[in-house]
This record gives sequence, structure tokens and C-alpha cells, in this order.
Amino acid sequence: MSLAQLHYTSAAGFTAVSPEVPRALLDEAEEVLAAFPASAFSLTELSDGSRLLSRTTTDPETGAAHTHAVHLPPGERLPGGALPVTAWDSPRWAPVAPEPGASPAPLELLTPAAGFFDRDGLADFAASRGPRLARVLADVRRLREDPGAEPVVLIEEDPADIARWVAVLGAALPREHAHGLTFTTYAERPEHALQQIVGTSPDVVFPAAGFRVHGEGRGGTAVRAGGGDDGGGGGGGRARTSSGPPGPGDVVEPPPWAWPGDAAGAVSQDSAGAGTASQPAADVAAPEDLDRTGQHSGALGGESRKDTWAAVAAQVWLAGRPELFKRAAAQPSLYDGEFEAGPLAATALSAGVPLDSVGRTAAAVWATEYADGLSASDWPALLGALCAPVPGARPDGELAALEQLAERVDGKVPAETTAPLAALVASEDDDPAAVPELARRLAHELLADPERARGAAVHEALTRHSALHAQLLVHLDALAPDNPFTLVRLLHTADLLRGTPEGLPHLRMCAAYPQPGAEPGAARADDREATLHTVLRAAGVSPMVEPLVLRTGFRLVWPGELLPTPQEARWILGETGSDAHRTAGTYPELIRAALEGPADDPDVTPLAADLIRCFPHEIDARQLGALRLLEFAESLAQGRAGAGPVATALTLRAAAQPVEPPVLRRVFGLLARDLLSEQRPVGELSALARSGDVDLLGAYAATARSAAIQDRLRTVPSYAADCFTAWGAHPGASPLWDETRSALLEEVLRPALQHLTSREVSALTDQLSRTGGSHAADFRAWHRSSGGTLGRLARRFGRR
Repeated sequence: MSLAQLHYTSAAGFTAVSPEVPRALLDEAEEVLAAFPASAFSLTELSDGSRLLSRTTTDPETGAAHTHAVHLPPGERLPGGALPVTAWDSPRWAPVAPEPGASPAPLELLTPAAGFFDRDGLADFAASRGPRLARVLADVRRLREDPGAEPVVLIEEDPADIARWVAVLGAALPREHAHGLTFTTYAERPEHALQQIVGTSPDVVFPAAGFRVHGEGRGGTAVRAGGGDDGGGGGGGRARTSSGPPGPGDVVEPPPWAWPGDAAGAVSQDSAGAGTASQPAADVAAPEDLDRTGQHSGALGGESRKDTWAAVAAQVWLAGRPELFKRAAAQPSLYDGEFEAGPLAATALSAGVPLDSVGRTAAAVWATEYADGLSASDWPALLGALCAPVPGARPDGELAALEQLAERVDGKVPAETTAPLAALVASEDDDPAAVPELARRLAHELLADPERARGAAVHEALTRHSALHAQLLVHLDALAPDNPFTLVRLLHTADLLRGTPEGLPHLRMCAAYPQPGAEPGAARADDREATLHTVLRAAGVSPMVEPLVLRTGFRLVWPGELLPTPQEARWILGETGSDAHRTAGTYPELIRAALEGPADDPDVTPLAADLIRCFPHEIDARQLGALRLLEFAESLAQGRAGAGPVATALTLRAAAQPVEPPVLRRVFGLLARDLLSEQRPVGELSALARSGDVDLLGAYAATARSAAIQDRLRTVPSYAADCFTAWGAHPGASPLWDETRSALLEEVLRPALQHLTSREVSALTDQLSRTGGSHAADFRAWHRSSGGTLGRLARRFGRR
């Protein structure tokens, strides 16, 4: 869709007008366009709220001024939402006017001039105007919010620089204001201009009253004229832009070092030659203007807050970061209005743009109000910037805002993120309780995630606040005995110790752990004794004096669920004695080492005896029963179990339920070995059969199927005869016994007999005959039986 256009020349008036342009506006439009000199690029608002975007050039053929204008109805913008200023020097502007009565050529958009408004170029321009930037922003903000405010006059040699000024201002302004800001890049008589931003050249002299003037004279002299209603030049003043001495009514710009908020040096010379102070462009709020709650005092009102916006916006441009304006616009505003400094200040600080105390204070106040709306990723950069070192002391207003922010985020933001803020507030408030509490929280969070120690916030807080660093080490030392390997990782993630600390034995032990970066329990078995000696020596205190160092050392060498071997447990107990383990709370691991040790480990049963002797009051009833089972296993192994071992084993197990599997395997394995012996205790096979115990009969069957028993069955006929007798005995004693003995006859003994010679089978039969009864006849019948007969005999034996 083509834009509505107008072509106007100083010689012929309107030569071409699009039909979409209301004819009722032509008289007003002619008055506006006729006033533009060559080189003027303008955006002008008409009485109906519509706007004219125009460029004026000199017709190369006639020498007449030619203005090509685009009409934007109320509320409409350029295609794509482009800011009007981007049409400066667009190649789509017509160089000459159409013939009178012609229709304008179709124009769908005004393509920006290539490279004119690139980011780096505008940033360089803003930097070159740095001393004036904040004042211009403040004055433009003022006239955008107050229709009656004085227009801003910008003085530059080149009208293109006025276009750059408008582009810089447009990037900083809220978008609606940027689109609505009217301007002209050149006016020969600024006092007659209808725009809010009026550009002119240094050789133009005009009345100063009613304007905010910013620019440099030909000799580089800074000039500024204030409006008549704010103590400026007064009704008779004039803006003087030459480099000579000031004349009557001239206003001399304050030097750059007087900004912000310094009216000294802004002097208006009235017609009598008397000097009067001229109000600066922006009354920048000082941190002292905040009350102790961190809010702006009533004396400042909205103007001070918004002039702070101008100061912050200037710093954003001077840092070359105009993209931050768009990012800040997405943040909520603390006060009504669109020029609030807080969101912009917080965004700028988070992006690394340094601000003065007023900007930091605005960011802190805003962050306090909107803490719930910020994500976890927003806080580290913001708090780090707020707490960064500053020259001199922080004003009371800034400290009040930081204190309120610290209270607001306490418990809501991780301690390693808030550490710089909390430490800063504590040091300024001289609160003796604040630093230890912060250190306690920080210690817990760093142990929960050692990688957090790599954060810049933690490093800066500990570097700047030695008291916080010292208290953190104290808390880490106190927490080390419960999870020392995490502390090892923490110490090797960040340089926290900075030397060998005195009086912190657990930290010293963790720092001395010889395998930084290794996984818990990575030390080889033959290294663990040496590792324990190393870390205990590093503690600088004996476990007899400070038993908790034993816990730290123990859990460094055997972290988590890792247990010492029974041999290692015996060695540790012998080295340190029971009292240290009792106080350190490490004896439960020694008990577990005995109860969970391998069933064939020779150190298990001696360790069990030592534990019963050393910790008679600490071992609970179930564990004591399991250790007694291990003691009984040692008696079985040495052949001194006494009478009724089956009943003894079952009684001890009942007191130790649930028994650790290795303990049962050891005890029942040894008992099964004795019951499968030819010298088995009298009556114990019957006790086994009647018990019907799943675990014991299972151990008996497993032992009978072992390689050692099967080899003996294949080579010793007398042992085979004994097993035939045993496995045929006590039918019906218990269902599980009948099932077990039948399976052993068919699955263990019969395959073994296939390896015997006829002579050996005969010897087996003779052995059974000597025992008396029907054992020999039963064996012959069983041995000769086929599959079917075998089944019947098996069932017969099962019912005897």
C-alpha cells in the first residue's frame, strides 16, 4: 500500500498531493512546509494529530526549495514500525518535484540510508557528545511528558548530526515516545519551529527564552540556554553560539565535571550584567534523598526519579549498549510512568555497565520491589554489580536500599549468590551476628553443590570480607566430619584455604587428602592404611584428644556406604581403641564390617569377638545376636561347638533376625559341613530333619552338592554308604527334609555311584550290611531300579 505524499516547492506551491491526504489540512500543511529551508528533515504534528514526515532539498534545475512529505494519519506509523528518523537520507525521497497536477509516484516504504544508523556509529556519536547527553535526555523526557515544556534546541554544524541525535534519543525513549517525538534537523529561525527537537547551526542567533539549548560554538565553547520559567535566560535572553565572551542574555554551559546535579557554573548574564544561577537540565536524585526504608523522600517527587533515568540512559549509550533499552522495556516499572530509572539501571548493571550511586540505588529499590518476578539467573550479575567496589564511601541512601534488598531476598535467593550483598550490609551495619549466619548458610549451600564455589559472587564476597571468609572456614570445619569427601571436592574446586589454617583440623585433613578429584573410595585397599595415617597426621591433633578427627578420617577413606574390610576394621580398632570410635560414632561401621564381611574371610570371627568385648553397651540386641552367631561359627570351625549345635544355631539366629546373609552362610555352612561328616554329632541329623528350616536345609543341600563332597562320594565307598544311610533316614520328619534327601539321593548320590567300580560298589554294600538293618537290601533295590521303579522306591523311602 502506497504512503500518502505531498510535494511542495517554494516556486509553485503544491505540485502533487495524494488523494488520501485530507484537503482540509492543505492550508496548514503548506504553512508548515513553506517554513523549511534546504537540508531540513522533519517530523511535524498537525492540528488533527496526524504528522508530516518531510525532507527539503534544493531543486537542481530551478534552485527552488522542494519538500517531499509523507502524511501519517493519527496513530499510524511507518511500514514495519520503523522510527521516523530512520528515513533520513533515504534513497526513496524524490530528488525533484513532479509536474504540477501530477500524482505522486507510488511509495511503499522509506528505505533507511545504508550504514547511517549502525550501532557502532551511533555509539561513537553518543560518546562524542557525552558531556551533554544526560542533559539532553532529561530535557527530552521533560517535553515528552509535559506538552507545555520548552522545546529542545540542538546546535550542530551538520544537520546529519541532528538526525543522529534524534536516533540516539529514539533508542533510549520508551517506544511510544520515540515514535511521537517531533523534530527538524535544521531551522533558520528556531523561535518559529513547531517541533519538539529543533536543530540549528552555530551561526544562528535566536531568542533564548522558552528553549532548552544544547550545543557547541564554533570555537568549541559549550552553550546552553534555560527556559524562562525555570530561572533560565529570562524573557530578554538570547542563545549565543559563537566562541567569544558571553554577552547580555547569553547562557554559558556548566563544565562537564559539574554534572550531574551541579548548578554551579551555569550562569545567565542578564541585560544589566548581573549573574544568576540557571537551573540544570536534570535535578538528579542523590542517594541521600532516599529515606531509611529505601524509598524516595517526598521532597524529590517524580522529577528526580525521572532525571535519574536520563543519567542512566546516558551511561548505557556511553557504554555502547543500546540493546539494553529494549531489554529494560520488558521489565516492570516501580512507579507510574514510562521513564522509571529502576528497570533500566538494573538491566544496565547486570550487563556490566557501571553506574554511579544514584543509578545503583535506583536498581536496588526496583529489585526489592520486584524480587519475586526475577529468576534465579537474574540475581548473580545484578547483586555482583551492586556490591562491586566503589570509590569512597557509599551514601546512606544507597546503603539503606541495599539493606532493604538484602532483607527482601534473604532465604529466597541462594546464599552463594547473596553473599556479597549480605557481607556488604553486615560490614556496613557492623552487625556481629550477621556474618556468622551468612557463613553458616553459605557453608551448607557450597557443600550441597561445590561447583557453586566457582561463582564470581562467592569469590568476590570472600576476597573483600575477611571476616566472612574466616567464619566460612569455621563452619566448613564443623561440617566436615559428616561428609568430608564433599569438602575435599569443594577445596579443590575453589581456593578457599589460602594457606594452612590453624585450629581447623578437619579442613586440614580434607586439604591433605592425597587424591583430589578422585571418586569416593577410589584408594586401593593397600593404600587405605597409608591414606588414613596421612590425613590423621594432617589434623595436628590425636584422635584420643579430638575423636571427631577419627570420623573425618574414617569417612575420607571409606566414604558413603563403603566399609573397611574385616582386617582393616581390626587394625583400626587396635590402633585407636574403642573410646575414640565410641565418641566419633564410627563403631557402627566396624560392626557392619563384621556382619557384612565375606563368609569365608578369616578375620570376621575374631573381629566379632573384639566388637562384643569393646562395645558391650553400644551394640543393639539384634546385632549382638548376629555377632554371637559369628562367635558360634568360630566354635564350629574349631570343633568346640558343644552339644546340640543345630538347636544352638537356630536359637541364636532367632535373636538376630533379620540376619545378614554372609553370617548365615558362614554359620550354616560350617554346621552343614559337620552334619555331612561321618563323625557327625549323635542325634543332630534327626534335629536337622525335624527342624524343617529352609535356610539350614538349604545350606545342607548346597554343601552336599559342593565339589568336595561329590569328589569324596565318587572315591570313598564308605562315605557313599554313610550318605545313603543318612539320606534314607528319618522319612516323614518334615516335608522339606523328605524333599531335600530325595533330591540328594537322585541328583547327587546316583550320579556319583556311576564312577564306582563293581568292587567299590560291593565294598559299599558290605559297609551297609555291617550297619545292620535293611540298609544293604534297600541299596541293592535302589541301585538296580530303573526310572519307573526308581520312582516307586523313592516314594517308598519317602513314606518310611
